[in-house]
Amino acid sequence: MINTARGGIVEEKALHEALVSGKLAGAGLDVFEQEPPPSGHSLFALPNVIMAPHVAGVTREAVDRMSEQTARNILSALDGQPIRQNVINPDVLG
Repeated sequence: MINTARGGIVEEKALHEALVSGKLAGAGLDVFEQEPPPSGHSLFALPNVIMAPHVAGVTREAVDRMSEQTARNILSALDGQPIRQNVINPDVLG
């Protein structure tokens, strides 16, 4: 079972029981009911659980690109010139 969507979608107590009983072979999580999960969380000790922080796309390169695009968007708003590639219906731009 993999949950990378939102914490709370999966009931963690039931997940723990399913993993310990063998009804579920394994789990991969990057979100939890409580963020951050408390120290000593019951899922931490299980060998059939893989956990990662919920930071997809937060690499140096991604942050640099987001910063550059933010600056372009601000300039676009200030100069009144929409960025054509950001417009869903570019035909409205004329």
